[in-house]
Amino acid sequence: LLGKILHAKTVTCRRPSPIGSRHFDLAILPMFSWDNTTSRNNVCKTTGVPNTITPNLLNSMRQHLKQKLKLQEVTRIGILLGGTDKHETVTLENAIHLTEKCQTVVEKMDAHILITTSRRTPPEVTEYLKSKLGNAEWCPLFIESDKPTEYEYPYQAILALSDLLIITADSFSMVCEAASSGRKALVLKLTQISTKQPKRYRVYEYMEQNSIVNLCKLEELEDKINDVLTMDVMNSVLTDTQKAAKAIHRLLLNR
Repeated sequence: LLGKILHAKTVTCRRPSPIGSRHFDLAILPMFSWDNTTSRNNVCKTTGVPNTITPNLLNSMRQHLKQKLKLQEVTRIGILLGGTDKHETVTLENAIHLTEKCQTVVEKMDAHILITTSRRTPPEVTEYLKSKLGNAEWCPLFIESDKPTEYEYPYQAILALSDLLIITADSFSMVCEAASSGRKALVLKLTQISTKQPKRYRVYEYMEQNSIVNLCKLEELEDKINDVLTMDVMNSVLTDTQKAAKAIHRLLLNR
């Protein structure tokens, strides 16, 4: 409505309820929102959701951060921890098992762990992980999403410094950012709340089939980390942002 009043082009990045996407000049729709309406002229179909992460951005940050933190030349594994939605959650039991597996991987591979929680991470999970990893020598970055930090872009710092990213499957946006990063990525399935598998898993399965990410259960995490890190082939990079930007550019040119 505001677009019509202001004579402005309107764009949505998700299908808004209840009005749908037909009233917008452009609808940028991720795969789980595709249906028969995606054949409309106003639809740009993407795999995930557009985001600001690119390999060039992260690579430009990497060397500066390594020097600032005085990091050793070891393999670094970044963990992006989500939280709870109606389909799945991160439980304290998950956190305990994840910590144990991190310690095993660190000992076997001489690796470092970098970790960030999110606003949706249950407090007891954050507190447990902080007590176990917060002061560990092999965990030089432990970032709580709601706490101040000395880093200007702490989340991007973990993406930039990591050779491998592990992302909990509840966070579709973080998976898309990791898939856009140029880093190897594992999507970690944790505790299921509902028996119905969320639509985002269709996208994850497509990403895995196209060598963008790898799906992983907690019990197989150690083997998956070793397999992914020793693969010579790099993951494909998700380029949804470029696709969306081109669609917006074409929209403005036709104004």
